[in-house]
Amino acid sequence: MPSGKKFEKPGKKTKPKKPKAPKTPGNGGDDSFGTAKIIMIPKIDKRELTIMIASDSLICTHKLSEKVEKYLEDRDQNKAKQKPGARDPWDEYVNSLHWLTPKPSNGNGNKITAADIKKAKFGFPASGLKKAMVSAVSAVEGVTMTLARQAFHVKGVNLNDYLEIQASPEMRDDIVRIGGKGPGTGTPSHRYRGAFDPWSAVVKIEFNNGVISAEQLVNLLNNAGFGVGLGEDRPGKSGGSWGRFHVDQDIPIKEMKLT
Repeated sequence: MPSGKKFEKPGKKTKPKKPKAPKTPGNGGDDSFGTAKIIMIPKIDKRELTIMIASDSLICTHKLSEKVEKYLEDRDQNKAKQKPGARDPWDEYVNSLHWLTPKPSNGNGNKITAADIKKAKFGFPASGLKKAMVSAVSAVEGVTMTLARQAFHVKGVNLNDYLEIQASPEMRDDIVRIGGKGPGTGTPSHRYRGAFDPWSAVVKIEFNNGVISAEQLVNLLNNAGFGVGLGEDRPGKSGGSWGRFHVDQDIPIKEMKLT
C-alpha cells in the first residue's frame, strides 16, 4: 500500500459539506434584536367632527402687537431699548385682532379703516380652544387630561392654526391694572382691544375613536364653553364671564371617518 494515501472501504461515498449560513440576528449571530417576528400595528380609527358653537358672552382678543414683539426681540438680544412713543388707541385695537385675511396696505402711512375691518375675516387660535377643552375634563366621565391631550386635535381653517370668528369686531376701551399683586392693585391703564358680540364659529375636531368617543368630545366642548371660555377675562383664567359659548344644537353635528 502506497504511503500517505488514506484507505477507503469499497462502496463508501464521501458526502459534500453544506455551506454554512451567514450569521444574522436571530440566526446564531448578533442576537441584540432577538428572534425575528412580525409586529401587527393596529390602524388608528381617525374621525372628524364638525360642530357649530355659538356665543353666550362676548369674546375679546388681545394678540401681541408688532411693537411688543419687537420690544421682546430686542430685549432678548440685549439691544438698546427704544423709548416708547405716544400710544395710538386705533393702532392697538387693529393689532389686537388675529387677522385671517391679509392686512390691507393703504400706502402713504394711511391707517387701516373701519371699512377695511368690516370686509376682513378674523379668528382665534385653535390651540386655545383645545386648552379650554382639556381644562374641562373634570366635567366629563372617563376622560383625563393626559388622554384628552393625546386623543384629539382642534383643526384651524385653511390649513392655519385659527378658528374663524363669524362676526365683525368692535373696539373696546377698558381700564386694567398692570403690575399689581392682588385684586385692585397695580397701575391703572387703558387697554384697547377688539371684541365680537354676538359671535359663532365652526369647530373641526380630528380624534381617535378608539380612545375617545364623539359624545365625550361634544360634552367636553360644551362644558369648556360654560366653565372655561376663550380669550380675555374668561372664567377659566380670571373668573370673569367673557368668552363663554355652547354647542349649537340647531345645527346638525357631522361625523366623518378619515382614511
